[in-house]
Amino acid sequence: MSRFRKYMALDSPARQRLLKAAILQGITRLLLSVLPFKIFKKVYGRWAAKGPAGSDARAEEQVYAVSTTARYLQSTCLVQALVLKYLVSDSRLVIGVTGGEAFEAHAWVERKGEIILGEVRETRFTPIWVWE
Repeated sequence: MSRFRKYMALDSPARQRLLKAAILQGITRLLLSVLPFKIFKKVYGRWAAKGPAGSDARAEEQVYAVSTTARYLQSTCLVQALVLKYLVSDSRLVIGVTGGEAFEAHAWVERKGEIILGEVRETRFTPIWVWE
């Protein structure tokens, strides 16, 4: 089945969630690419403080929408985490790093003590930024 047919087979709220997740990822990626991170944090803070307009979907549905659209858009873990944090206001965004020879950074989203997006592999990440 083609992607379009799969998309059209979904109910209207599911299609709207996918479209919203895709648009928000595009906007977030654009802002991250043109703004210094310090300014991006201020812009994102104001944006997130207003909260998502008309989002009544469960967190699992938002995770599905963000992760599904991210595969097609090739969004980074940071973009996905920022968008999901916006869509699921009672979540927590964490950015962590590893030290040593192989420096890595990763962003994930937690809710009620569980990681809901951005599975953390065996690598131990030290959180450097947490957005409650």
